[in-house]
Amino acid sequence: MENYPDNYSKVRNNTNRKQNRRTATGVIFFLLSCGLIAFMAYKIVNQGNSIANNVRSEEINFEYEREVTTRENVTAPEPTEEYPADIPNREELIELAGKYPDVKTILKNVENYPDELLELIVRNPETIKFVLDYPNKYPAVDEDSSIDITQEYKEGDIPLFLQWDQRWGYYNYGNSPIGLSGCGPTVLSMVIVALTGDTEKNPKFVSDFSYENGYFVEGSGSSWSLMTDGAESFGLNSTVLPLSEKTIKSNLREGNPIVVSLRPGDFTTTGHFIVLTGITDEGKITVHDPNSIERSNKEWDIDVFMKQSKNLWAFSS
Repeated sequence: MENYPDNYSKVRNNTNRKQNRRTATGVIFFLLSCGLIAFMAYKIVNQGNSIANNVRSEEINFEYEREVTTRENVTAPEPTEEYPADIPNREELIELAGKYPDVKTILKNVENYPDELLELIVRNPETIKFVLDYPNKYPAVDEDSSIDITQEYKEGDIPLFLQWDQRWGYYNYGNSPIGLSGCGPTVLSMVIVALTGDTEKNPKFVSDFSYENGYFVEGSGSSWSLMTDGAESFGLNSTVLPLSEKTIKSNLREGNPIVVSLRPGDFTTTGHFIVLTGITDEGKITVHDPNSIERSNKEWDIDVFMKQSKNLWAFSS
């Protein structure tokens, strides 16, 4: 039998308590370590997700910015520095160049175009093709002057001729092309062909006649006497009309075309000749404007002509 010291039980109990404390401390330390490891793992994973999200966000933002940049590049206006600063109606022409590639070509070769033609396409974009071809086709010569207008003629109708039609628009009328200053001969040609059926009397023919017989006025275009004495040379009866709504309507209802000399307004910024061709059941006026298909396709209130007409001539055969 073993002999133990008297304080053995006390020592034994103390030892057990120390061992228990060490065990508890170890457990606590172990749990804390596990918690710390778990927390660090969570932070690492979360940070990784955050980084991934940030990267994806940056990618999305970059794609959006690239898309916007590309879209902006497509719609960005043409740089204007390449166009001279002293051309007339510069801003309007640059705007038109964004819509019509031919205008861009014109601006890149602007030294080949008179200011009057640049102003013409601003007033009337229908003339762009005529203006574009000007350097290669003006002035036209008589080597091939055969002009066929038989397709435009229909008995009982007034044909629409445009002064800037390439068949005659590049021929000179005085010191400028018919396309710029030939509205007078062009409207008279419409009336002659309509009332006589003579398809030889195209706008070039009448322009040559007007110039050779002194009806062309330098700086102004055609004199009013072209619509009286000149018209009578082609076998027409020409009557100067008073500015009267009743007279205008009655002549149109009788089938008499009316040539109007206009002041600045809906049709011109300077002066212009057009033909009143008829009247609708609603009292609207139909016209042939030698400078515009668009305006020729409209119906007009008679008040427009009461306010903007300088003189009127009614024609019959």
